[in-house]
Amino acid sequence: MDELIKQLSSPGWWLSVVVAGIGINLASAYLKPLVDRVLGRTSGWWAARLDAASTARNQWIEALRADEHEQVMAGLSELTWRIRSVWFVAFSSIFFVLGGVVQNYVDFYRSDIAVLASYAMGTVALFYGYLFVIRAARIRRDLHAARHEAPER
Repeated sequence: MDELIKQLSSPGWWLSVVVAGIGINLASAYLKPLVDRVLGRTSGWWAARLDAASTARNQWIEALRADEHEQVMAGLSELTWRIRSVWFVAFSSIFFVLGGVVQNYVDFYRSDIAVLASYAMGTVALFYGYLFVIRAARIRRDLHAARHEAPER
């Protein structure tokens, strides 16, 4: 602790802090216009992407409204994604339990790597299960919009 206080009170440390501050300030002055241009382009691209996605969603909802067979197929697609989600969550649970068993009861040379790999696979499987539930929920939302928000004739 005394050495840290001694270094903080030295003029060399304060000089390096001042030089680093000036360098950061100069770099930020030159980088700001570049960052503004990149973010401006990205913002325009993102808005165009959202508009295209909204248009595609509205067209799909109209197709669902027009055809009852498409509604049945969308319902089956939602069910498929939900089943996949359950499977992946079950796999993640198995990987987590397997990692715990290896960590606590198995003693071999590379057990730490096996535990880490098991937990990593469990995390990835859980993440994919979450993504599949989100996809199924979006299909259900669009199917609900097609069935219950029919345009007035």
